Amino acid sequence: MKKLTAIALDDERSSLEVLEHHAAKVDFVDLKEVFTSPSKVLDYLQTHEVQLLFLDIEMPDINGLEIAKMIDRHQTKVILVTAFSEYALGGFEVEAIDYLMKPVAYNRFLRACLKAKDLLVNDQEETPDFIFVKDGYQLTKVKLSDIRYIKSDANLLNIYTATDRIITRMTMTRMLEILPKNRYHRVHKSYIVHLPSVQKVDQQFVYMADIEIPISSAYRDTFNDTVKRFLKH
Repeated sequence: MKKLTAIALDDERSSLEVLEHHAAKVDFVDLKEVFTSPSKVLDYLQTHEVQLLFLDIEMPDINGLEIAKMIDRHQTKVILVTAFSEYALGGFEVEAIDYLMKPVAYNRFLRACLKAKDLLVNDQEETPDFIFVKDGYQLTKVKLSDIRYIKSDANLLNIYTATDRIITRMTMTRMLEILPKNRYHRVHKSYIVHLPSVQKVDQQFVYMADIEIPISSAYRDTFNDTVKRFLKH
């Protein structure tokens, strides 16, 4: 049985222990990590594919709803966990799968997990490792792991693999929405790079074999932070 990959965030360790205890009894949920720090959750999501986030709302430094707005909700769905019922409407805004009230009872936890399973496993095929792009009058299949970098030229994108170049009419913004965010990063207004293909980075360039790709000042800090997180794991 395919399992849901999950993590949990709550500033109260006792609440996390309840979620861990419940998750251990649900055979289709794999609770990988639990966190008390919002920043560590955001770091983790940059480098790991997570389908489900159990998210506390009321935390000292930041509201959990704000965290939900920061993450890619196409990739990671949210189940809200809180002791305050007045936040229920906020769940609609962040497209939460469910809303659990503390203390979380096992039967209620299980129902929420079943809803997540229906949405993320039963109703969806396995995430493909390729995309189709329009190349002239035909659709070309591109394996994601083959992409080394992407260069924009007006309204056209040049997708470079180790052996080929595919030209398609698409914006950089749309391409970034399609690509897995923990493997691809924009380093310049005209370039997206495939992180596993990067061999070296300095303040000015990304290096891939014999290719030098410029890093612009607008993207340098976020890219450097992403590289550090990527290498850390």
